[in-house]
Amino acid sequence: MAKSQSPQLDLRALALSPLAGFRHESIKVDEWKGATVTIREPSAGDWTTWQSKLAAITGEEVTQDNVGELESGIDGNDRTLEATLFVRVLYDADGKRVFSDEDVADVAAIYGPVHERLLRKAMELAGLTETPLEQAEKN
Repeated sequence: MAKSQSPQLDLRALALSPLAGFRHESIKVDEWKGATVTIREPSAGDWTTWQSKLAAITGEEVTQDNVGELESGIDGNDRTLEATLFVRVLYDADGKRVFSDEDVADVAAIYGPVHERLLRKAMELAGLTETPLEQAEKN
């Protein structure tokens, strides 16, 4: 009796996928007509961009010692920091980024509970529950 062979994986394609090396999850978003999106954990580059945005908003150099203070000093209605990460972790079902970095202001202007929930999922995938920069540096 011949053994059945498992289908061959295209390791090259898997390794070159935009999501290769990142924890990610597909999520159905009922509020967006049931669209399925992919959320991935933030990368080191995402955190560098976030830190640069925080520095630009506050006019201060961001350090591990002052990140919490700087972040808490931002107007609670300003969603720029959240949008900065969100545009980098939201992918379509084909594994392509939905937004570019130039879309941050547009996303920040309409940022709401669905965006927050999806960004929270990205943070969970990365194991982040504390102030983002502090926790990211621990990982």
